[in-house]
Amino acid sequence: GTDSLWIRWLAPLIAGLFILLTGVLLVWDLKRPDRFLYILTKSNPGSWLVRGAWILGAQATLMAAWFLMGVFSVGSLEPVIWVSALNGLLVAGYTAFLFGQAEGRDLWQSPILLWHMIASALAVGGGASLIPALVSDALSDAVDPFAWVMVIGAVTVGMMTLTEMLGSHPTTNAEAAFHHMTKGEFAGQWWWGQFLLIPVPIFAGLFVVVGGAIIAGVVGGIAAMAGVFLADDAFVKAGQSVPLS
Repeated sequence: GTDSLWIRWLAPLIAGLFILLTGVLLVWDLKRPDRFLYILTKSNPGSWLVRGAWILGAQATLMAAWFLMGVFSVGSLEPVIWVSALNGLLVAGYTAFLFGQAEGRDLWQSPILLWHMIASALAVGGGASLIPALVSDALSDAVDPFAWVMVIGAVTVGMMTLTEMLGSHPTTNAEAAFHHMTKGEFAGQWWWGQFLLIPVPIFAGLFVVVGGAIIAGVVGGIAAMAGVFLADDAFVKAGQSVPLS
């Protein structure tokens, strides 16, 4: 239901703060942060950097609407929650298209990168969503669904990772970068990321589903967050490690 305080205003508040933090970090990472407004006012609509800014802006707007509607008990929250969830998939996955525009980095051109990012977001989100259930019974009915989301996300990541490892790569550039990531300079970081992102959330989520302590699921979600950070950082570095042809 949407009657609890967690759903009515705490969830959009927390999500909105993280969207704000994401925006600040992205602006800070620009070579000229002071020119961020040009992305919005004099932008190239074909660029996924620009589209990503629009997607994040839309999500921030949705979180603000959800929060205000919840605080002032205005209207039904279900439509805005569903729209937020759908746009959240774009928030999770648009970076795959941004990487795809870096045509000289062949490792980043994987056709399953979008789905890999969305599955990773499900693993992290499912575990993170269990945190409020530690302190409130209002979300008790959602514990198992959140745990299953984490498990399904982690299993999907594992299946796609296995597919990448067993398959071939279309160019020598991609093959070399993949070698650097899985067997070379960045292998330790990448394998730790896989361990934290795949088996830990799977077993933690299943433990919760069979009646185990919710804290196990929270640990699984935190592990997934750390795993995404390590694996994605290794992925980015490996893609940049091969000289452009």
